[in-house]
Amino acid sequence: MNTFRKACAISLSSLMFGTPAFAACVNQQDMAALQTAGLQQRLMVAALTCNDVSSYNSFVLSHRRELQKSDATLLTFFRAHGGEAAYHTYKTHLANRSEITSLHDRRFCAHADSAFRLSEQTDSLTEVLDSQPSVDTGFDACYAREARADADRDSDRAQDRATYRGRDSASDDRDGPSNRDDRVRW
Repeated sequence: MNTFRKACAISLSSLMFGTPAFAACVNQQDMAALQTAGLQQRLMVAALTCNDVSSYNSFVLSHRRELQKSDATLLTFFRAHGGEAAYHTYKTHLANRSEITSLHDRRFCAHADSAFRLSEQTDSLTEVLDSQPSVDTGFDACYAREARADADRDSDRAQDRATYRGRDSASDDRDGPSNRDDRVRW
């Protein structure tokens, strides 16, 4: 009964907010698995919508090991953050979102076709992923947060060092104008 309630809550949050509500942020390996699931669901929808089932089947067969490994990572992630029902809900959510995108994006089939062609030319699923529009996974990447925090911390340290040495980096002609708001933002 508890699993049923959890699945209903996840489904309801997915419908209400557009993305599943699970973990606050994910590591790089889990994000790659989430992105891979998004790509696979998008291409599955494209196979049916764009009448390209044979290309989808070729994609799955040529990247079977990577897809299976990624799916195992995804399942492990969801077992720790909501259970198997959350895993199935998430994949259904991705497929539904891809179907909606296919209705509104005139380039949907062209993007899928380029992914299918590239997957025939490379053994790297990462290369295929990088060639496609990014999938909104509904999760924030912890490693991106850490990079932002590191950049902010480095910028603050540089400002402190410049002030300590008796010069204000904002007015130092040798380095040019400096604006603390010009920090790298992710």
